[in-house]
Amino acid sequence: MSWPVPVDFLLVKLKQSKTHVSVQPIWFKNFYTREKIERDTFSLFQIDFIFSQIQDGEQNPTKLKDIPHLEDAINAGTAESIKCTLILTKGDSAKSQAVTGLGVVGRAKYGVYVLQEELLNVQEASRKECVRFYSLLEYEEWKSDTENWQHYRIKHYQGLGSMTSEEMESVFTNLPSHRVIFKHNGDDDDRAISMAFSKRHSGQHRDWLDFWNKASKWLRESPYPKLHLYRRETRHVSFYEFVHRGLVHYTNMEHERYTRSIMDGLTVGQRKIIFTCIKRTDKEEVTVAQLAGLVAARTSLCNYDEENLTRTIIGLAHDFVGTNNINLLQPIGHFGTRLQGGEDAASPRQISTLMSQLTRIIFHPHDDWLLKHRTDGKRLIEPEFYAPIIPMILVNGIGGIGTDWTTSRLIYNPRDIIENIMRMLNGEEPIYMNPWIKGYQGSIQRVDDNTYVISGEVSKLSATQVVITELPLGISVRNYRESVMENLLHGSEKIPPLITGYKEYHTDTTVRFVVNMTEEKMQQAESQGFHDLFRLQCTHTVTPTLLYDPNGFLKNYDSNNDILKTYFDVRLNLFEERKKLLTGELQASCKKLTNEIRYVHAIWNGDLIVNRKKINVLVEELRRLNFDPDPLRARMKNQNDNVKTEDEVGDDDFSYLLMMNTRSLTLEGLNELLQNQKFKMKALEIALKKSARDLWRDSLTFLLKKMDGKE
Repeated sequence: MSWPVPVDFLLVKLKQSKTHVSVQPIWFKNFYTREKIERDTFSLFQIDFIFSQIQDGEQNPTKLKDIPHLEDAINAGTAESIKCTLILTKGDSAKSQAVTGLGVVGRAKYGVYVLQEELLNVQEASRKECVRFYSLLEYEEWKSDTENWQHYRIKHYQGLGSMTSEEMESVFTNLPSHRVIFKHNGDDDDRAISMAFSKRHSGQHRDWLDFWNKASKWLRESPYPKLHLYRRETRHVSFYEFVHRGLVHYTNMEHERYTRSIMDGLTVGQRKIIFTCIKRTDKEEVTVAQLAGLVAARTSLCNYDEENLTRTIIGLAHDFVGTNNINLLQPIGHFGTRLQGGEDAASPRQISTLMSQLTRIIFHPHDDWLLKHRTDGKRLIEPEFYAPIIPMILVNGIGGIGTDWTTSRLIYNPRDIIENIMRMLNGEEPIYMNPWIKGYQGSIQRVDDNTYVISGEVSKLSATQVVITELPLGISVRNYRESVMENLLHGSEKIPPLITGYKEYHTDTTVRFVVNMTEEKMQQAESQGFHDLFRLQCTHTVTPTLLYDPNGFLKNYDSNNDILKTYFDVRLNLFEERKKLLTGELQASCKKLTNEIRYVHAIWNGDLIVNRKKINVLVEELRRLNFDPDPLRARMKNQNDNVKTEDEVGDDDFSYLLMMNTRSLTLEGLNELLQNQKFKMKALEIALKKSARDLWRDSLTFLLKKMDGKE
């Protein structure tokens, strides 16, 4: 079977693969010598194929055999193989759909192999009219040019498995209009493939993604046309175009899945979950499986499957040693323990969760109006980032791998973080914080600015017994037993056993190994050091932390102070906005109460007669008496940049007066209004006197109080 791309697009080294494929010698003449293939081979699609039969001037095509998930073309491996096409899919469901299409075009020239997901986004208006798009950019362009786009029913195809058999047959019936041929255009294509897939060019890779993020943001805000990889009329794509207009989107989406924001310490998936929990009107506990369904229904989840979503929910609720210092969700049921590193959690259908008590204190409701939300078709979904009152990235930490970036950072005591923010609010510099893990009984010692030694706990019980009561961070009890204790017990060919036995007395939160050994081995252990012998020490190196900055760009942060200062500046500005929002709301509430009190007096004094009058007549009289349209409603319109002029004010703007109940017209009702007015006026007076820094201090003090009460 011949392969329709140059061999420099293959990733697998010759001696690392057991799979064989024959190729036509012309490829080797045009591109590489055998020695260069042996030295450096890499592939666009990460196909585990190998060129093992290379004979100059000879062609001996053979059929590929024993390759799982391959439905090969009948003519593959024959003299007609150059005319064959291999359809690549991700997942067996997508493969089945492709096989359905082979019923239309036949199997002679077409084969199917499970490999990579195909993304197809289709906007469907009705059964009579269907508009198809092959990129989100093309869809967004159509939406901006279509006034009545809201009347269309929009459907996103997350993979070939989303398509019906009829739809797949329709595609294959008109296959030439759906097939895109890759073209090789020389050195530019070679450099693009090398930059995207070769580890030797990881530096270029970082610059590539960073430039793409900034360029994309600039293009979104500019009048210039956006660059598409695929359009309806696209029939050929170069490898250069594929890398810089297609692959870059996939790579960036991978970063969005795993990389957190400096502002809230959350990934996109975690943010969707918190958003859904905040928006739930029913605050009762819900199973993890049900919450995953609610998240999928309320937000866009094109890049998340159900298993990943439930795993993320469980992770937000973890509270055992080595996970979250503050878990944002409550674990109601068995969410896993340190015994197996959380892998012993019960089924998502059996465990329930609910927002933790501290979550809405940290992610304060007063900030909701200040956040910039993403959109999904016709609705607002999760914000670009939340603005917690403490930097959660330092509270719960981060551990993730993106393309060419690996990030690792220790976590810290929320009280130490609050103390540092208080210092910064007073104009002082933040001080050093020692890493802290809730419930951890071992020690964390600083070696230098970026290196720490983390030690478990071990002590001698008698001349033949020691007890281990804490493990190094990052290792579960099960893994420690299998990788350390069993090796010490049974030894190996070169190393004799060092212990005679051990017993375990763990709970779901504590560790306790009681280890037996001979007196001779005890002396050897003391000489070597218990921590060394039992592998109870590890070195942790803090690497630069890759985060999305407040503008949505990827950035490495070298130190805690870098994170604190960036977070502090943005969060302080948001407290300035919160003060404006709070004082504006209190002023509107006071104005509304003043109008309601005037309304009651006007009826009592006979200045306003409401009996047997039409609403529009009453509205005109209210205007004549200089009553204000609903102040809270007017303020809301101002926030939405949708301010009405006086002529545009309608009857509904006075409904807050016309809908007052009869009790409001009684003496008791008036007294209640006066008390509410007094309370709001006092709150407004206090708010006007407080600065943004004062508001932040108050929020932190309240959080500390709740944390003390919770513990």
